[in-house]
Amino acid sequence: LTPVNEIKNEKITAFEVGYGLRTSWISLNLGGSYTLWADKSYTDNFRDADNNEYTSPVIGLNATHTGVELDFEIKANEWLGFLGVVSIGDWKWTNDVTSDVFDDFGNKIETVNIYAKDVPVGDQPQTQMVAGVKFQIMPNLFANFNYRFNDRLYKGYDVIELDEPGYTAEQLPAYGLMDFHAGMD
Repeated sequence: LTPVNEIKNEKITAFEVGYGLRTSWISLNLGGSYTLWADKSYTDNFRDADNNEYTSPVIGLNATHTGVELDFEIKANEWLGFLGVVSIGDWKWTNDVTSDVFDDFGNKIETVNIYAKDVPVGDQPQTQMVAGVKFQIMPNLFANFNYRFNDRLYKGYDVIELDEPGYTAEQLPAYGLMDFHAGMD
């Protein structure tokens, strides 16, 4: 629907700094990052109240992702270890763009302003914490129990929702997941 010559290659500029510590009983990493995403493009598909389907190619969005992360694994003894991760980010769109809206037949219906500047990036938790325990059952066989906590997860949104300034992204409730996995190393 969108002419190919309007879509630009996405540009990513990233800076990371970190520190790692390794001893016989602990492995630890601490890092910070800054990423600038320029000229992001995606296609938003949505339906109206009458169940008509529309497509809106979004071109030229920019976003910044900043964050810090700490991960560690502590070896209590030869068969027991503890692990943890704390990741805190701040991911936001940094500009406003326009987008054409097309019906299911490829007809241009309208052009909408997308007021995305300072709206949090949706569909990704911006705070994550993991705590786990690792059992080394045999020399090459292990089992992990982990609890993952996710917070500051913003609901995804259609471009039409951003057609007026001041959009407030809906923050979904925090939640946790427990998982178990086993494998050979």
